[in-house]
Amino acid sequence: MVNLLNLTARGQKIGKGSEASLRLILTRDNLATQQLCVDCAHAILDAARCSIRINASEDIENGNLPSPITNSDDRPRNLYSGGEGDDGIAQGTTLTFAMMELCLCVMVRQMPQINSAQMKSKSLAPLHMRRFGRLPVESANLIRSGIQLLVNVPSLCSSNGRLIILPSILYLIIGFIRESARVDENSVVPDLPPGHLTTVATTALQALRNLASTPPTDATLSSWVTMMQSALYSILLLCDGEYRKDECVLMLSCVVLASVAPRQVVLGHRESFHRLVRLIRGQLNSEHPQPVFPEFSLVSLLTQSLCRLLCATTADEWRLLSQPARRVHEFAMQRLNAVAPAWPAEFKQVLASHPTLKKRLENALLFQSSRQVQAQQVAKAKAVAETKTVHLSQQPTIKLTMDFNAFGKAAS
Repeated sequence: MVNLLNLTARGQKIGKGSEASLRLILTRDNLATQQLCVDCAHAILDAARCSIRINASEDIENGNLPSPITNSDDRPRNLYSGGEGDDGIAQGTTLTFAMMELCLCVMVRQMPQINSAQMKSKSLAPLHMRRFGRLPVESANLIRSGIQLLVNVPSLCSSNGRLIILPSILYLIIGFIRESARVDENSVVPDLPPGHLTTVATTALQALRNLASTPPTDATLSSWVTMMQSALYSILLLCDGEYRKDECVLMLSCVVLASVAPRQVVLGHRESFHRLVRLIRGQLNSEHPQPVFPEFSLVSLLTQSLCRLLCATTADEWRLLSQPARRVHEFAMQRLNAVAPAWPAEFKQVLASHPTLKKRLENALLFQSSRQVQAQQVAKAKAVAETKTVHLSQQPTIKLTMDFNAFGKAAS
């Protein structure tokens, strides 16, 4: 089936209707069978996206020039056009629902605690707990494939459809981050160093980064930002859990999201911003040497996050900022000025690999220098004015035109 779907023409015929895709969803417990099912789903998704690209490149009904991808004579007249979700994600009739159902089925079978409904019962919850450290390699690879499939499902939807499925996708990804940060107290294997990332955790962070780095450009942006703010706040709340956890993994997840998401995702929610600052500060002051590496590879994400907090690079932008935004800007400049001399090599490497951030930081530094020069000039002018005022106040205000010294000598 995978080899069949790799052919463009066959993929278009499969993508012509979602019924054939729904039949590929299997419910076997065998890991190999589930992996084949996920591989087929990836092939179906690629075929669907190919059909969407062809539909977007030419108008079939008007008989425009054929696409270079395939011959128009061999192409079905009704290709899958995507854009699902304007009228909701219907069960049994949309490819999006089928993909989401498949991902949930695969993930819950490997990590049952991802399904909150199974964890509400105190008697059944212990039976459904499965530690990441005890997963076989096949299960970890299967979850990784499922996450990679899940994060690409929004490409099948319209802008409104993405907002419908985004909360579910974020919920599953945050669930894997939570379980990755959970420390297995009953494990016979020695504890891993703080900040250790499993295969599933790495894939979850990559998925979170992909979702946060692609904001919509239409009217759904405000709703999308609200969902991302909720995701960041949910990850930060995991630090308050009563179970034993690796806060370094949670910090890395928050920094990954904050470094690629629009600025208002972090600055738009004050409590999330303060929690994030406390979390980073606590990990930097940690007694463990692992979170604070000798090379400090976290400098990259930290620098990107701080550069995104720079709110003004010109005088016009500065005048439009509120007082809280100005304080955030000053905080980011102070931290960047502290990071640069502490890790100069890593700091230069980050700026070299991110020209946009480098340009923004340079403009912010030039603006800060001009502000400092202006402040010094104002202070100097003020000091000169105060000196003149003091000098004038010491001189007598009334001057006598006649000298009375001669009268004093005559009287004596």
